[in-house]
Amino acid sequence: MSGSNINCQVLLRKVALFKNLSDESISFLGSRMRPEKFLDGMYLIQEGELGERMFVLTKGELDIIKITPSGEVFKVARLTADINPAVGEGALIVSEPRSASARCVGAVECMVLHQTDFNDFCDQYPREAVPLMKDLMMTLMQRLKKTSGDLILLHKALIDEIRG
Repeated sequence: MSGSNINCQVLLRKVALFKNLSDESISFLGSRMRPEKFLDGMYLIQEGELGERMFVLTKGELDIIKITPSGEVFKVARLTADINPAVGEGALIVSEPRSASARCVGAVECMVLHQTDFNDFCDQYPREAVPLMKDLMMTLMQRLKKTSGDLILLHKALIDEIRG
């Protein structure tokens, strides 16, 4: 096992999505992930583009942004490498248009997992893939719930403004 795979395994243990996997599964995923470097202002993910890769932030910061209907950039969140957040997890399941963009703030380094490698993992480790998929679905459902709540707040604010 190479040193870089060992380092990737240590990293994956810190990622909430992978924290409950066996050493064998972590080793498999670690062997499939690839490091990538990005410069300030580059996009890991662009809203509307099809996604096939998930990124685990290992160095630097990312702004998660959305484009408003009027074309303005709205910063949703800033993610930092100290907690090794995963970005673009939905792309592991299906290649759908991205719901937001992830823009580098300064130099950024990530470990990247491609959808085909995740599918290989699911095929080889189905007993671990099912709970992982449940965790992934919970993450996505929590985000959907928050988005729905935000939409209701915006609707209420708009109605209040109209009624004056």
